[in-house]
Amino acid sequence: MTAAVPLRLAPPPPVVYLGGTLSHLAAPLREHFRVIYLPTDYSPTVMVPNHTGILDGSLTGSVLAPAHWIDGAAIAFLAQEAGCIVTTLTGNRLPPLHTCPAYHRPGLVIVTAPTVHQRLLEIITAHA
Repeated sequence: MTAAVPLRLAPPPPVVYLGGTLSHLAAPLREHFRVIYLPTDYSPTVMVPNHTGILDGSLTGSVLAPAHWIDGAAIAFLAQEAGCIVTTLTGNRLPPLHTCPAYHRPGLVIVTAPTVHQRLLEIITAHA
């Protein structure tokens, strides 16, 4: 019998999903990443990654505007459980959902690596 070998996943490509009303971040993010911004990149004929791409390895990160829980909180939870870094747009830990008024959560940064997290927070802060 051979020894078990740990699964090694390839790092995701430098692609970031930008959600909602954050179009002002598209240009500065494009200086460092390929950006998928659904309002402009959607195509009825060509599949583009969406926010769930953080789970299948097609994205290195997602930046989501403040929204209702249904809009990303479940994916954020799954990503965090899978080892991703999940914070608010200011880099703070997420508040418990029961403390979010009217089922509304803050904007989120979800990333696969600390270096990506740091770069995204720098860009967000510089263009707030």
